Amino acid sequence: MAPWLPTKEKYGVAVWNFPRTSEHHLPLQIGETVHILQASEGWYRGYSLRNRAARGIFPASLIHLKGAVVERRGAEESVVPAEMPMVQEITTTLREWATIWKQLYVVRTGVPGLPAFRCRRGACDPVVLAQAGQRERYQQVKQMMYELMERRSQLLSGTLPKDELLQLKKEVTGKIDYGNKILALDLVVRDEDENILDPDRTSVISLFQAHRRAEQTVTQRIQEETSPQQSALCRSARLAASPSHSLYLCVRNFVCNIGEEAQLLMALYDPAEQCMISENYVIRWASTGVPQDIELLNNLRAVFTDLGSKDLKRERLFLVCQIIRVGRMDLRETYSRKLSTGLRRPFGISVMDITDITKGKCESDEDKQYFIPVHLAAADNDFLHNMIRKAVEGKDINHKGQGFWVSLKMLWGDLSQVRKDHPHLVDRSTVVARKLGYPEVIMPGKRGGGLDRPWVVSGAPGVGLRGAPLQRGPGRADGAVPPGDVRNDIYLTLVQGEFDKGNKKTQKNVEVTVCICDESGSVVQNVIYHGAGDKPASEYRSVVYYQQRHQRWMETVKV
Repeated sequence: MAPWLPTKEKYGVAVWNFPRTSEHHLPLQIGETVHILQASEGWYRGYSLRNRAARGIFPASLIHLKGAVVERRGAEESVVPAEMPMVQEITTTLREWATIWKQLYVVRTGVPGLPAFRCRRGACDPVVLAQAGQRERYQQVKQMMYELMERRSQLLSGTLPKDELLQLKKEVTGKIDYGNKILALDLVVRDEDENILDPDRTSVISLFQAHRRAEQTVTQRIQEETSPQQSALCRSARLAASPSHSLYLCVRNFVCNIGEEAQLLMALYDPAEQCMISENYVIRWASTGVPQDIELLNNLRAVFTDLGSKDLKRERLFLVCQIIRVGRMDLRETYSRKLSTGLRRPFGISVMDITDITKGKCESDEDKQYFIPVHLAAADNDFLHNMIRKAVEGKDINHKGQGFWVSLKMLWGDLSQVRKDHPHLVDRSTVVARKLGYPEVIMPGKRGGGLDRPWVVSGAPGVGLRGAPLQRGPGRADGAVPPGDVRNDIYLTLVQGEFDKGNKKTQKNVEVTVCICDESGSVVQNVIYHGAGDKPASEYRSVVYYQQRHQRWMETVKV
């Protein structure tokens, strides 16, 4: 066995439970921090910071290493995490609250076998009343812990400017002090920068004044939380002050036996108008069951922006995904024949009613997952647009476990605001899907520029095309756009077409190719987008339906 040698890695966090199966093992639980002393062949030797007296060995694969500052190297060395003090305080607070939260869960569920009865006056048993109060406190602590974890992610993102960082620190310390107060824990006193005061370096009078300020702040916060009218007013004021809204989408997983490559087009759909109200969020899916771009694995995130109050007041709103198979005309055909490949064929759709989420009737959480089943195309000539219209009626289907797992969260504010408030959700890798139209509120700012030359849309004879330039739009004066937001977009919708079979006995399989040409007839390269998150292309190829005279696509692309 290799000797135990000192290691440069001194600090880490357990990412998996490690039970003690030998006298030399150090038992660990998820989230437990360790001080690493030595290493040997995939094992570490050290101790848990929870119990410094017990030392032992544990697998290196179960430890996530983190930066730390080592003080007094040698036999009496100690480690201090390199994270900012506020992040360390949140971590310590979460661990302390987690212990109390588990105790509240035990009280909330009650003692097994305890009979419930009512008193002579008709009132509930005091034990039952106590349990009801603990249930409410249990949910309250759970919500506060979720909020602290979200703020911790924002701090760790490192994208906040100094003024917003200070504001976030004040919000975090307010939540911590409020939580400590209702859980009967010690009150922490701080300075003006929200840093914990050192009693060894602070006078008694300064500590006393800091205690008074902290007590007043916490008392005021408790009064606000316990007043239903005040809470309702705060929520109403928040909604009124936010004319623009965004919907965050995270695709956790997609399970479906397609057999070939696929394109997943996700958008917001209004069944009353029977049309999409947002751009498509495009995901290119490989035949192996993962994204074609492997870097997008576990990182399929998009935000639908520019949603106004009218959009949130729609009677119903759906999240819709069109699944388009890319490959052969018929999956039953063998590769031994000479076949056309790369055809876009209808495979199925998925729909989810998100009305309650957008209207705030149900709580939206980026960690909560929803399952959206897949409605498979019954025939090769099923138009995807018609399938969506039928699916929103809510008929149950036998999905056989095939579908999407997604997370949704409503974010208040425009794109720049949600990037500031939720940097851990909306960062540079998050795809932005715009609304098919301008936001409701006109803000003074830059103007939408004009096209520098006349363009011609080229399509097949008998094909209906519908264009909607967004250089100027309804409710906009001279193409005014929000500050820093310039849009020179034309949305082109391929609607329908009539095709005669001619001398053939059966109808033709029709594929429409759309491209953009300049005044000389030359194709303009890389100006067509299938949707948000996709690379530009020089042409767009429609979905191919099997032997239909009347074709109805309702496919929208952006120029």
